[in-house]
Amino acid sequence: MDKNIENLDLSFIGSRIDDSERFYIDERLYLSLHAASFGQQHLLLNQPYRVGEERLIFVTGGKSRIMLNLEEHQFEANDLQVLVSGTVIEILDYSPDISMMAMSMKDLPAIAHSDHNLLFKADAEMSQLVSDYFRLLWQVVCRRPLLYEAVAMLQSALMLEVKRVVRAQELQRQQSLSRQHNVLRSFLALVNQYGLTERHIEFYADKLCVTPNHLGFVIKRQSGLTIMQWINRYVIQQAKLKLRYNDQPVWEIAEEMNFANASFFSKFFKKETGMTPKQYREQG
Repeated sequence: MDKNIENLDLSFIGSRIDDSERFYIDERLYLSLHAASFGQQHLLLNQPYRVGEERLIFVTGGKSRIMLNLEEHQFEANDLQVLVSGTVIEILDYSPDISMMAMSMKDLPAIAHSDHNLLFKADAEMSQLVSDYFRLLWQVVCRRPLLYEAVAMLQSALMLEVKRVVRAQELQRQQSLSRQHNVLRSFLALVNQYGLTERHIEFYADKLCVTPNHLGFVIKRQSGLTIMQWINRYVIQQAKLKLRYNDQPVWEIAEEMNFANASFFSKFFKKETGMTPKQYREQG
């Protein structure tokens, strides 16, 4: 199957570019402030290509939908991609106004390389910085003689900035997930305390000082269950304990567990467990 994948490397690009006003390409370097036009003219939609050299792509306008190593991604203005060599890319579609800057990166020091793809949205400050680096690089490659060392230094500086931002965003994401995990733990503690008497989402949101929608999002994201699923799970657990370990009649258990009557309790129990309270008690 690999033989059907075209290598999107410097040789492939160089053989198709004849516009020195918008592209620079040689055996060591590719740089363009108008890179989208190459894809529009020379790359087929829904056709996989294998990236040759490490590539940095900065989307400056429009939208595109691209498959990277079988994962679909949506890109728009200020999205930045660092694609390592060997990445399989497949363009699914793009808007007519798509625009981007792109460059290949070779001969960079190890500290500037990435060992995996980096994808993130740049804020206004980072977007301006990336654009400035690209324009400075373009000025450098237009001078003669071309100083590849200067190009490599500028590319390395830009990559170090990119990696700094990626690390900061990853740390922020981890901290956010940690906070969300703490919310889940606090919510479960409240369910264990109030689950038999409080079955409204608003109660738990108020206790945790968050909105019901936010609490629902966090609980679902962290646990895979909804708030009501957790509350119902607790209620069923307590009901099973009462049915299994004492001889109270079902109507009395229903009353203790704040159900309107035994019928409501039995319907709820069967819906959650697939059996009536009596059947559960008898099977033990």
